[in-house]
Parts: sequence; C-alpha cells; structure tokens
Amino acid sequence: MAGEVAGLLAETRVRVNPTEVQLSAPFVHLIQSVQTLTGSVPLIVGKDALLRVFMTGDQMSFFEPTVRASFYSGDEVVYSVRMLSPLYFLPVSPDQSQLNRSYNTRVPGTVLQPGVELVIELDPERVIPLAAGSSVRVPESGRTALITREVEPFRLRVVPVLAPGSPFPASSGQIFNWTGNLSEYADQVQYTRLVYPISEFEVDVRETYTTLVNLTEKSGWSSFLREIDLLRRTDPDGPGHYYYGAVTLPQGSAWGGLGYIGRPTSVGRPSEFTLAHELGHNMRLRHAPCGGPSGPDQNYPYSGGFIGKWGYDPRGASGLGELKDPGVIKDLMSYCNPEWISDYHFQKS
Repeated sequence: MAGEVAGLLAETRVRVNPTEVQLSAPFVHLIQSVQTLTGSVPLIVGKDALLRVFMTGDQMSFFEPTVRASFYSGDEVVYSVRMLSPLYFLPVSPDQSQLNRSYNTRVPGTVLQPGVELVIELDPERVIPLAAGSSVRVPESGRTALITREVEPFRLRVVPVLAPGSPFPASSGQIFNWTGNLSEYADQVQYTRLVYPISEFEVDVRETYTTLVNLTEKSGWSSFLREIDLLRRTDPDGPGHYYYGAVTLPQGSAWGGLGYIGRPTSVGRPSEFTLAHELGHNMRLRHAPCGGPSGPDQNYPYSGGFIGKWGYDPRGASGLGELKDPGVIKDLMSYCNPEWISDYHFQKS
C-alpha cells in the first residue's frame, strides 16, 4: 500500500492473518551433538540438550503462539518450560537448518534420565484460530518415551611428555602451558566433551614423562605409544582412564598423533582437535574418508567425509549455540576441516 503527500512517497505494509490455521508440529527432537530430523539418535543420560519443536501452519500467518514442553518421570512432571515464538511469522514447513525456524530451549542433563517422557503442547493460550485437522499436542495422546543411552564416566589422564628435538625448554615449554591448567571445563577438553557421548567427565594431569624415541620416524611414534600404554597399565590407578601423551612436536615429526583402535591410549600434539581425533580411535572409530587417511571405514555412510546430519555446538554468541551444516562440515575422524561429529560416529563411540 503506498500514498503520496506533498511530494513524499510513503509505503505501509499490512500483515493480514488468515481466519484459521491448521496447526501442527511434524517434528520434535532433542539434539546434544548431532541429530536426525526425526530424532533417531539416542540421548545420552545426563548430557545437556537443545529441544527443538518445528511448529508449522498450513498457510502463512503472523501469529506468535507459545509452546509448552513437559518432561515426565512416571506420573510426575520433573521439568516444564514455556517456549516463545522465535519469529514474527509461523513457518509453513519445517526447516532444520536455522535455529530461528524452530522453538528452542536448553534442557539440563539432569532431566534426561532413563524412562523420561515428553509432552509438547502447541499454542496453549489458543492465540491461533484453529482449522479442522489441527494437532496441538505431541503425541496426540499419552507421552513420547525418549530413547536414552547410559554411558560410563569418561576419565582422561593427560601425560606431559618431553622428547628429543622439542623446540621449547622444559621450564617454559608449550606442553606445560597446555597441561598446566587442565580441568573438566578447560578449553583444551571442551571439544572432546561436546562432540562425544560423554556425560560425566574427569581429567587430571600425570607427572611428566621423558621419552628418548625419535619422533621424526614412524617407528619412533609406535614405540612412544607403547611407552604411554605401559604407563597406563602399570600406574596404580591407570586402568579405567584414557591416557593421552601430549608432546611438543619436533621439527620434521613423522605424525601429529597416534592412537590404538579399541584401547584407551593415544599420543599426539597439544591440540584439542588431535586429542579428540585420537580418542576417537580409542573408542573404536576408524577414519572418515576425506584427506587421504589410512584405513578409512568402508562402512562410513557419507561420501567425502561429511557429517551427514545437522550437528550442534552449544557454544555461540546467540545464547543457543550454533548448528553444524552437514553439507559443509567434515567428520572429526577425517583429515579435513572444519570438523564436527557425524551421527554415525556419535552412535558408534
């Protein structure tokens, strides 16, 4: 609508709502690290998650209804939250690629326990004039039993290692800067905690170990890995921990990291990404096919090493975190980046 007064042109936009809307939520899921649209990836007990409700109408409208989510343990509501509209309009189809295309709320890991059930109520205040065929409750009757998976506490022990050819003196080396302030919330381990099915997490730092192997040769790396594994097996409380021997790489290093497949010992540079990659091997993950790694997993389901499904990192300026695009992001078990974890490896680890 436009009008002209005294030579000035003004434009006004009018939002008109339909007389009725067929309302539904075709998809509801909780995402921790990665998730399918239908929510088929089991939830890790005790790990925080983001609840996404994809509410849609059968035609464009500008209503801004709320959503109520209620979590049940038995017949008791253990957690309930009211979710506000993320947009000034109601989408007509679900879109997993943007957080503002769904109703979102963080759900504490304490809520996600075995046997937890969920009920979603759409527009409980009845802001929208409903058309026939609307479905304002998910599920329509009863409750949705969430699929959960219990995991053992993850105990990581980092071993600072001095090796021949290290370019830094022992008193002020990069390795001690990296291991000196390690805690369960330290930046060095956050990536590992976020990508893997980890709930309870512990980390400590062992006393410094000195190796004499030559890390410019692959055979030296194999010997180095065996030495750190011996520490794990002979330390009084070593069994039950994942051991990571962190070493400043000498010039001309043969590798950046090395880990046993299916045994909880690995070694590598002081890097959050190398740490997570090698721990993946310890959790029986093989390489994803990107960047020319050795022995790639022949059953990896996504060509090019992509993660395949939308990932989620709770960190981010928005306060809700950020999504990881499955057409852009590579799996952390590849040699490519940027990287996150695929649903395939999340469920295998």
